[in-house]
Amino acid sequence: MPSHSNADAKGPEGLSGRRNGATIWFRAWILQFALLALAILLYRWFGHSAIESGHAGRSFPLINEVFAERSDIPVTRFLSTADWLVDNLVFAGIVFLLVQLFAIVVMRRRRQTPVAREAGIERVEKDAEADTSLTLSGTKKVLFSLIVLLIPMLFVLLPYIARYHQYRTGLEAPPGLEDGTYDPPEMPELTPEQLLQVGKGHQARKPPLQSYLNYPREKSPGTVRVGIFGGSFSLGEEAALEHDTATHLERLLAEGGAPHVEVINFGVSGFGVSQAALLWEYIGKNYDLDYVVMMPFYFHVTRDNSFLHTDNHFGPIHGIYVAEGDTAKYVPIVGEDRLDSCRKYFSPFQPLRYWRYDDRVPMAFRPLLPQPYGRRGNPFYYADDARSATHNMYRRLYEKIAAETRQLIVFADPRIYPKLAAIHGGNIHVFPSMLDNFREPGSSLYRAPFDHPSGIGYEIYAAELAALLLGRERPEFRALWVSDELADASGSEFELKTLRNVHQTGLTIEGSVVAELRQRRAGDSRRGRYRRSVHFDEEDVSGLVMYSKNDFRLFIPLSFVPKGGDEVRLEWKQEGRDRHRLLGRVSRMRGPLGQVSLEWMRLRLEPDAETFVQWVDGDELGFLNIESRAEVSEVKVTIGGELALTGQTRELRKRRMPGGLGRLLLGDPWIRTVTVLEPTISSFMYFRGCAGQYVDVSGLTEESGVLGLRLSDREGNVDTLPLFQYQAVPAQAPPFEPRYAAPIRPRSTSPLSPER
Repeated sequence: MPSHSNADAKGPEGLSGRRNGATIWFRAWILQFALLALAILLYRWFGHSAIESGHAGRSFPLINEVFAERSDIPVTRFLSTADWLVDNLVFAGIVFLLVQLFAIVVMRRRRQTPVAREAGIERVEKDAEADTSLTLSGTKKVLFSLIVLLIPMLFVLLPYIARYHQYRTGLEAPPGLEDGTYDPPEMPELTPEQLLQVGKGHQARKPPLQSYLNYPREKSPGTVRVGIFGGSFSLGEEAALEHDTATHLERLLAEGGAPHVEVINFGVSGFGVSQAALLWEYIGKNYDLDYVVMMPFYFHVTRDNSFLHTDNHFGPIHGIYVAEGDTAKYVPIVGEDRLDSCRKYFSPFQPLRYWRYDDRVPMAFRPLLPQPYGRRGNPFYYADDARSATHNMYRRLYEKIAAETRQLIVFADPRIYPKLAAIHGGNIHVFPSMLDNFREPGSSLYRAPFDHPSGIGYEIYAAELAALLLGRERPEFRALWVSDELADASGSEFELKTLRNVHQTGLTIEGSVVAELRQRRAGDSRRGRYRRSVHFDEEDVSGLVMYSKNDFRLFIPLSFVPKGGDEVRLEWKQEGRDRHRLLGRVSRMRGPLGQVSLEWMRLRLEPDAETFVQWVDGDELGFLNIESRAEVSEVKVTIGGELALTGQTRELRKRRMPGGLGRLLLGDPWIRTVTVLEPTISSFMYFRGCAGQYVDVSGLTEESGVLGLRLSDREGNVDTLPLFQYQAVPAQAPPFEPRYAAPIRPRSTSPLSPER
């Protein structure tokens, strides 16, 4: 008789046990397959309707609340995002199932011995069916259970790790911060511990003209000191050194009879109210200030309910104040230095204080939220309403600062003023600024390229503060209002037919340059290419077309000169078919410059239509969002049949499953594409008041006139194109209510002192 090994001698019984082990694996695979199939069916049947119900406010209260904060975002954006997430999860699930199935097949084949094959597969299978019992040791059972649990964990964990890595690598950081070679700029007066909490201060190498770095801590006898605290608007960012609020104010006070006042600039770019209060605590208290001016703005709220200034920077994070009963409680950040504090903040295992006091979603979940949802709305936040809690903190904090200084002036913008008016009284004076009235639709002369005030804008702040501090009524202003229509060129000697020889530009009023054309590439962020000057001769520009949307006038450079009546069309291909939409026409011409009247609502379609198109006229120029159930390509804009804007279209998120398989499993998914429309030559252009460009509006000789576009070539030849009509319109100036009770007054014993 043939001899057999011990393993073979076990016969069908031993083989049956091993086969049944593979059978359990296969049953687990069937269960996972069924769960995946059920999830796909549920999403296909109910997924889109559930999202649409939440967006319409007809779902569960918690879901309705989440959508309510983002009601301005079209529902198609959520549908395309959900389809992308489900597409990637289903793809990962299919890959895991295929890997498991391959392992099961290999295991079954390896456990069939040659003797078993000779004895006949049929007899082995019959015996296996007769005895289905399988004995596993305790260790094997534990290992088997862990493996079964590990598979769905990997199904969730691996996409999460990829998403977190994508989020982290997308954050902007100073060179050398993460590898430890970062050399921060010198910021005197702040200790390393203070700098860690406040984030930053004035730099030694480029402080403002009126910076606290330029003043001794002790003031001269008879001098009155005013300190201005806040963010970039308080700092005077984008203005010339002599045109920030502090410098304007010191000049206006001297002209008003108060020549011995020192106005010190404590403003720091990016600061919110919490950081301004910290700088008062760390530095401001040491300068013997008679008047402390705080400048809160409505947008500071989102800075002061988070430890992070923006959502796309790797710090600096900073400490914040929170409302706790009748007091403002300070919550410091965690970390030994900037790198350590950033790593702790951006870790999925954030310290608990960030979970409780940061309105941004905790880092454990933040990477999962796609843009542009803001990653706000922390469900663990210490207050039910983050905005109201921050307003309450402002009131408590200003009351605390008022108790530590002689006079506190809260110089607020009109949108946040009603939230702070209740603390008015005692040595706290709260009043709203009028500058926003000048920055409303109608003019860009009061705005700098990054949307800060220009030099004449900061002068509005200074004039209001000067009148208040001198005990006078609010001064009457004349606001420069600029029309939307091109100016009448009748009687003009302008003869330029093309812009090809123009090198420099400037917008002039009565001979003073008040603004200039700037350019920025499409798709660049808000801080991208704002500072690029326009040189038509270097970029072969022949003509321009201008359109207006709200208060933003955008110029499109062309390689040709447009003609009146030319049609403006948006054109694209969708599933191979040519599609187009009429946007408007060139309505009038001034030399090589044409004006376009665009009907942007023509782009919008109903959410249940085949395509949803939205032109984004925000911080990033040239962005066209298209949500569609079909592929979109070759997007462009033509003027009179000539190519004006060309688009680079990409799917916003890379899909994992092939289109056919995705449609089979998920139905017709919404695909979100982004097209960046770029002029065929040069870049988008606009005008803004830049550093050093200024005109004394109160001293203009005429109430109205023409804002001219000054064009000069390299030889110094100058042409002035009548661009817009402007008017110096009297601005409504409500009185200070009540009038300031502690103005600066001359005294016999000292030149100036605050009246108590």
